[in-house]
Amino acid sequence: MAQLQRVSSRCLHCVPAEIEEMLHPSLMRPVVSSSIAGVVPESDKEGGANGGAGGSYTRNVSLSMAPETRARAIEDRLSRTMMVPKAMHSLTKLYRTGPGPSSSHTMGPTRAAQRFKARNPDCKYFVVTLYGSLALTGRGHLTDKAIINTLKPGETKIIWDYVKVWERHTNAMKFQALDGPDGKVVDEYMAYSVGGGAIVDDSSRGGAPNTPEGEVYEVYKVHSMREVLQWTEKEGKPMWQFVYENEGEKIDGFLRDIWTTMKDCINRGLFATGVLPGGLNLRRRANAMYLKSRRMQPVFARNIRLFSYALAVSEENANSGIVVTAPTCGACGVVPAVLRWTSEMMENTEEEIIHALAVAGLFGNIAKTNASISGAEVGCQGEVGVACAMAAAACCQLMGGSPAQIEHAAEMALEHHLGLNCCPVEGLVQIPCIDRNAHAATRAVDCAEFALAMDGKHMISYDEVVLAMKLSGLDMGAEYKETSLGGLSVTYNLEEQQEQAEKAKEEERVKKMEAEIAQLRAEKK
Repeated sequence: MAQLQRVSSRCLHCVPAEIEEMLHPSLMRPVVSSSIAGVVPESDKEGGANGGAGGSYTRNVSLSMAPETRARAIEDRLSRTMMVPKAMHSLTKLYRTGPGPSSSHTMGPTRAAQRFKARNPDCKYFVVTLYGSLALTGRGHLTDKAIINTLKPGETKIIWDYVKVWERHTNAMKFQALDGPDGKVVDEYMAYSVGGGAIVDDSSRGGAPNTPEGEVYEVYKVHSMREVLQWTEKEGKPMWQFVYENEGEKIDGFLRDIWTTMKDCINRGLFATGVLPGGLNLRRRANAMYLKSRRMQPVFARNIRLFSYALAVSEENANSGIVVTAPTCGACGVVPAVLRWTSEMMENTEEEIIHALAVAGLFGNIAKTNASISGAEVGCQGEVGVACAMAAAACCQLMGGSPAQIEHAAEMALEHHLGLNCCPVEGLVQIPCIDRNAHAATRAVDCAEFALAMDGKHMISYDEVVLAMKLSGLDMGAEYKETSLGGLSVTYNLEEQQEQAEKAKEEERVKKMEAEIAQLRAEKK
């Protein structure tokens, strides 16, 4: 608990002390090697058998169980984990354009607010309650500002609920429209920001919003890379054509617009300087790194130039600039950086880049469909890890890799990000997020080159590593999933925090001593 108090006292939202003792067990439970976290134990249930989140929990899988019981529990858990839609949405729902710093905490809430405002165009008073990760890191991610600005000119009150965790997704929001400043609720809407700017609600089916045009979301009749590879083998066509044949020719224009936005973001970020907002006093570094790379010999400039491109986009995102979710805002620097760097090295045409972007989207879509791209659900492995896989696939495509080699490159990229947690310092999408984008970009290129040197045969498939990512996310404690309650969020500036605590303790001791001296003097008189 001392660790939790230390974090909450530093976070921008400052979790009230009286709330800390009430936090949902999933936000406090330590990671124990003898149990599989992510499944709430019976002792952690709220409100009886159904739980406070509106659904029943499964008993924790523990090594203390009898072998047969544990085997059945794990088998049941795997079967439920592998229950996925049998189709995939369009890439237009993966690549989204909008302001940073977070797709799940900024873009998603903005879209939810837009929906609710459209339902209540004349309403002047709103109350919005944010739960889970949205409450814990919302101020650093500018969630409240995004919602308030969207609902203007109406007046909006934001309630930060650090206690309740909804079973459907931790990024839950409740919108309420009032008939006056302190009036009664005339409309209510529950929405969940599930990652990458996507919003689902209680009327959604198959993970897609249940809108009149809902049928266009499920444009792919398959949902695994195994099926995609079978198609490429049978048809003798590349992966990008699989995308075009399922999406239609309109996808080409959409991807060209996405690539234009990515290029513009790189160019803005490369020549911007100064300190990023938020209080960490983190300076932009893309410009200096880019200038250094131009003065170096090519052999030394290789990684530096790639770093500069990834930093440029990620710094723009941290500054609330316009970015593309690839697959999220927090991981938006990896794919653009690798596409630009590879195209410069290989002198690829724009058409080839667009095809690579389609291939990258295919791998991101499979991860989104079968697991998650939400840091609040599976940690940073679902954001930067998936972005690295997308970029590795795109790079391998641009370098002439076969479908099997492309799949191998993506598999390696995600495999070596398994278990990566999401621990934004001070709730900001800056540390460690920005540097992770830069290093994931170089790893993506390494994976593509490694795959090209092989024949495409390997032991672990992309589908298997996606499932492993999902299981790792379930096992991960909530304090490591975009709550700023664990990891670097705890250890950042720890010595300074300890010094401040010691100083405060000494000041308290001195005050107590002075009070005792004053009392003694008063008694003598």
